[in-house]
Amino acid sequence: MDFLEININKSWDKATFLRLISAFAREADFKSFLDMTDDIYNFFKTSNDREIWNKIREIDDLLDKYVQKFSNIYPPKLPLSKIASNWNLHFKDGIEVYSNGITYGWLEENLDLHNFRLYNHVPFQFRLGIGVHKGHFAIEEEGLLKDAFNMLAKSIRNYKVLQAYGRQQTEKFREIGEKEFDAKTYTKLTDQKYEVSSYSRLTIVSFYAFVEAFVNSIGFSYLKRNEATLSESDKEILFGKKKGRYLMLRSKMELFQKIIRIDKKAVLITSDENQMLKCAQSFFNDYEELRNAAVHYSPVKTNIWLKNKDWVEKAEDFSKVSIELSLKLWNSCYPNIGSPEYLGKLDYDLHLNNANQRLERLEDIIKGLKE
Repeated sequence: MDFLEININKSWDKATFLRLISAFAREADFKSFLDMTDDIYNFFKTSNDREIWNKIREIDDLLDKYVQKFSNIYPPKLPLSKIASNWNLHFKDGIEVYSNGITYGWLEENLDLHNFRLYNHVPFQFRLGIGVHKGHFAIEEEGLLKDAFNMLAKSIRNYKVLQAYGRQQTEKFREIGEKEFDAKTYTKLTDQKYEVSSYSRLTIVSFYAFVEAFVNSIGFSYLKRNEATLSESDKEILFGKKKGRYLMLRSKMELFQKIIRIDKKAVLITSDENQMLKCAQSFFNDYEELRNAAVHYSPVKTNIWLKNKDWVEKAEDFSKVSIELSLKLWNSCYPNIGSPEYLGKLDYDLHLNNANQRLERLEDIIKGLKE
């Protein structure tokens, strides 16, 4: 490699660093830096050696100005050449990086993110939107949490519709001297009852799915950030296994605490009935079997044919139990952080209100189409 090529590579490492910075940083305009670095790339690609020698100092001065500025905000943890190489690896095999985003954990391995505050805690696998998607974020358990509250809101709303329609039709048939509904009304009531039980069952399945994803996320994130210092057995447990066998959810809750907490204790007990909190008892003793029956039913499992009122009550109760248990686990693992901001602090009323607002907006769409 000749001297000119070495200098070109150094300049391009700086340009690549700026492409990365502008892809996620609030302080940098992505399109401007993309255009600037594209121009530099095209210049290096199409110019002869003399033209490059005559301009490379000017290019370096421009790049150095921005590199210095953003290095003060997001200090590199690795040499720029290594960061540039790591960034370029994202684009191997035609992967749509700007569509898929990057993980927060990858970013913090390369840069000091002290000035990139998002929440009081950000899981390693938390995904950041980049480029035109900058400012948008995603993680699986957040999507499952929205699903769960969406199902709950629909369960409650459909039960209210069922009650209102039942009262309306009772009064209507009473006025005409009929004690029984006609076949058409019975069919409508049956359809509405199905909606209630369907969304209630899905509420229980969805909240269980959220809790499971949340627990797995806690374990995986801690593993990725502490891989170098963890024992092989602890790594396996944080992956959800022990001696090659998958761990039950209640076991993971206890074992994760013993690895994550400084005192290596489990303060949220899920294995001993005498020490379990009410929310843990309810989750594992009352609802886990109902969830299992709803997911893979058999005649020897819990009955899933319940009255609508019972289904809605169970859906509401389990939703509260799930959020309470999740918060207890979080605070047991991270007693000094506060509730997880990346999940809206697991604020029950906030999430249910958001779900109801989404339903109202969707209903407005339907009304608009009818008009």
